[in-house]
Amino acid sequence: MTHPVTRILTLALAATLLTAAAGAQTLPDQSAAATTTTSNVARVYVQTTNGVNVYTTSSTGKLTLVSGSPFKNTAGQMIGMAGSHLITVGTNYIHSYAIKSTGGIGAQAAQINSALYPGADCGTTDGGAIDRTGTEAYIQFQFLGPYDEGCGGLQSYKINASSGAFTFGGRAVRRLL
Repeated sequence: MTHPVTRILTLALAATLLTAAAGAQTLPDQSAAATTTTSNVARVYVQTTNGVNVYTTSSTGKLTLVSGSPFKNTAGQMIGMAGSHLITVGTNYIHSYAIKSTGGIGAQAAQINSALYPGADCGTTDGGAIDRTGTEAYIQFQFLGPYDEGCGGLQSYKINASSGAFTFGGRAVRRLL
């Protein structure tokens, strides 16, 4: 089974490459000898057991590892990008990391303890997702006890575009009984 983040990154990369190919232009000289140049059109972030690898992609599809990869300064599992921040989720904390102009992952910009907010009574974090606008994170909770005593929870957090800081937005809880 493909991890949801991998599926999202694959779709985002494919859309970016298609957009770049559709927008490709030749030089004003329309002769058969027209030249093309390759340029970086996207970045790809891949969670590994050693940290996060960052790649640049060219308009030809070539992947180039960004210097410093794998970035080991992140905690938890990557769930997506929110503007100029990489968002990760650990056992209880949600983290944001600044993205450098090179695409590398910088220092932690913000974190919030999800265990302090309603919905966390359903257990520990079990992944999450970023909405399509990159302004909200949804964090899933899973109860690890007996099924007949369990519940499932979902918290939402607004993500500040400039600072990467989080603001609790609400929760939904479903009791499994």
